[in-house]
Amino acid sequence: MDNVSFGILIGQKRRADTVEAVGVALAERLGQANQQRQADAQAITALEEENEVLRARVADLELKLALKESTAVASQAVVDAFKEYHPDSPLLVQVGTLKNGSPLRRSTGIWIEAFDEAARKRNVSNPEVYRVG
Repeated sequence: MDNVSFGILIGQKRRADTVEAVGVALAERLGQANQQRQADAQAITALEEENEVLRARVADLELKLALKESTAVASQAVVDAFKEYHPDSPLLVQVGTLKNGSPLRRSTGIWIEAFDEAARKRNVSNPEVYRVG
């Protein structure tokens, strides 16, 4: 075999070795990518499960809030009826003035005390900030 033929064979061998090395490297990268894809899929599944739990919790809280709001509306209807039918009740006597200028009635003072006490029992440190009406 002459030097030229030998050189061609060596070149072909080097190219074959290079192609094989590239193939091995690509196979390793493909394996790593597949492992990452599997890990990502597991993470997505876990997040979807957590999301379902949170959605159920939100739905439960929304129902509870709707029921609390309904109770508040019903209670206000009773108070309004009481005021209409018993305008001279001692509960409706003005005992002061609120910061916004509205009259402070005895019934309002009872409501404020009850609200603040209930809120504090539920670890609300400043219930006055959250009072409405």
